[in-house]
Order: sequence, then C-alpha cells, then structure tokens
Amino acid sequence: MGKDKEELKVDLSKYPIKGRFVEILEESKLLQSELADELGISQGTVSSTINAPREFSKFSYLVALQKLTGCDANYIITGQGARYLKDYPLPPYIQPDEIAILNDPSAEKDPAKLQREIYRLRGKLSKMKEMEEQQGQLIERVKAFDDFIDNFKQQQSQIEQRITGLEDKGK
Repeated sequence: MGKDKEELKVDLSKYPIKGRFVEILEESKLLQSELADELGISQGTVSSTINAPREFSKFSYLVALQKLTGCDANYIITGQGARYLKDYPLPPYIQPDEIAILNDPSAEKDPAKLQREIYRLRGKLSKMKEMEEQQGQLIERVKAFDDFIDNFKQQQSQIEQRITGLEDKGK
C-alpha cells in the first residue's frame, strides 16, 4: 500500500467538511497524488492537510476535487444538496431538446435546421469555454489566497514565539 492509501490519523466525525471531502475522494477512487498533481503540490502536503486535527479550510482542494470528480463543493461544505453536479438539473441555457437534436433523424433531412443548431450549440460551447477559463482564474486566486493564509499563520506563529521569548526574558 503506497502513500496514497495511507490510513487517516484524524477522527472525521469531529470534522464534517473534511469527512465529506475524504468520502468523495475515496468514493471516486481518486488518489491523493492525482489531487496533488491538479493543485501543483506534493502528495505529502495533501496527506498532511487531510490528516491535520482541525477542520478543513483549503478551498482550492475543494475546487480541484470538484473538477476531477464532478462532486459538488457546496455539498462538501454544507452537507446539503446533491453530492455530484450531474445530479442537478441541466442549467437553463442548455435544454434537453438541444442535446436530443443531434440524434434527431429529421435533422438530417433539413440541413438548414441542423446548421442553425450547430451554430447555436457552438455559441453555447464558446460560452462554456469562457466560463471554464474564468473558473481556472478563480482556482488560481483561491490557491493564492490559501498561500496567503498559510504565510499569515506562519508569521503569526513566529510573532507568538517572539512574544513568549521576550516574556520569558522579562521574568
């Protein structure tokens, strides 16, 4: 058994967000190393974050897990709604009949109708690609925010150590 399947060292019942995160990770059979690759970090960092005895706060991990597994990050955070995005109804800009038109045998008999549908679907695809790019930008911002928080915590710890050292010298 490799590091990807390392046993959890934390009681997930105390940390519901982390518990749902690990549940989806295991259910999807996604390895920690695959999540780490998506985030551009080491597998060890993912493992220590998951095994830390505190509630889960790495939102970039949630976004990456959603991207890789199709889970709903809102479900992981709140425990509400569908576990997977595929379980939600189609967004309002995609109608079931639009998907079905591609399988419509009558469309082959009406090339103009098919051509209009192709142009319309290409427009929607373009919009979806634009949204995916925006999602990528948001992921980068979330990663930067996570880094900022980590740096802040390190600085806070250093300041606390200095204060303790000064207090000890003053005694």
